[in-house]
Formats: sequence, C-alpha cells, structure tokens
Amino acid sequence: MIDNALVEQEINYWKPKVLQEPDLLELAFFKIFVKFEAFLIDAFVKYAIGEQNKIGFSPQKKLNFTTDSQLKEVITNDTKLYLELSKDRLEKLSKHIFEDAQNPFLGAFNDSIFSQKFLKMRIIRNFIAHESPESKNQYEQKVLKSYNITEYLFLKDFFQKNISFLNQQNLQETKSIFNDYIDLLSAHAQRIAEFNI
Repeated sequence: MIDNALVEQEINYWKPKVLQEPDLLELAFFKIFVKFEAFLIDAFVKYAIGEQNKIGFSPQKKLNFTTDSQLKEVITNDTKLYLELSKDRLEKLSKHIFEDAQNPFLGAFNDSIFSQKFLKMRIIRNFIAHESPESKNQYEQKVLKSYNITEYLFLKDFFQKNISFLNQQNLQETKSIFNDYIDLLSAHAQRIAEFNI
C-alpha cells in the first residue's frame, strides 16, 4: 500500500526538536528530505506494479508490471538502483507507465512552485551531504540568490529566515523557509499517497 506515514512521522519527530534546538535544522531537513525521496521511489514502484494507495486507488497503466524485479529490469541497467532515480527520471518514466489522467505524480511534477523549490531542496541536500566547493557554489548561486540573499548564510540561518507569500485564501502569510519546505514536502507526499481521479 502506498502510504506517506513515514514522511509524516519524520516531520512530526523533527519539527518540535528544531523549535527547541535550531542547531538541528540542517540534520532535520536532511532526514526529512531523504525520507521524502525514499517515499517518492517507493510510491512509484508500488503504483507501477499495481498496488493501491491508502484510499484504495490504483491508477490505470500504459505498461503493466507485476513485480518490482520486473519493473527494475525494464527501467534500470545493471549499475543503477531505484535509489538513483531522480525526480526528473521518475517524472519521465511515470508519463510512459501511467495513463495521463491517472498519473499520481503528474500533479506534483507539473506544479511549478513545487518543482522550483524541490530543485532548491535537492541542492541543499547535496550541500549538506557533500560539503564540496561545487555544492556550496550551487547553494549560493541557485538557492541564496533566488531569495535575493546577497551575503552567505549558514544553513541554520537560511532555514530560520522568514518569507512572505499569498496563501490559498490570497492572504499574506509568513513562515520560515524550513517550515515552507517541510510543509510542501508533506503536502505533496499526501497528494501522491491519496491520489484519486
């Protein structure tokens, strides 16, 4: 069954902790983001082999797979594993596997706000994981500059920075970048896990 409970558990574990200990923001973000990526891959595989989501929906497919090993043989080569599938690759594969109107990933992948922020989150995840000059440069050029931040910010300070935006009721809302990212991951995990036409 496709279920986003592990993503929600990770979020519920870390959110109160970072309020008390902001030094944990980097670790919390990393753990939540990695859990979301694992959820994406798991949901993709389960939907592709015909499993239902937590509300009982299973999408119609253009290509029918019956086991995850069969799916793996078709979509990977000997050097690739599921965990190496990127969001872009999942997006492309999902268009070939699922009927368009029943593609559980299309909504998330076609959401420009999600796509832009997901790219920034991947850059941050890579920066946390690798701390290489290249990943730091990506963080400065593609993340900080996108928020019009001209001076270098440590991730803890970046995550605590507040941003303003219009909510669904067109009212001005302010929240930290950390909460904005985590709320977005939570909403999209739920959207995928509860997809229905």
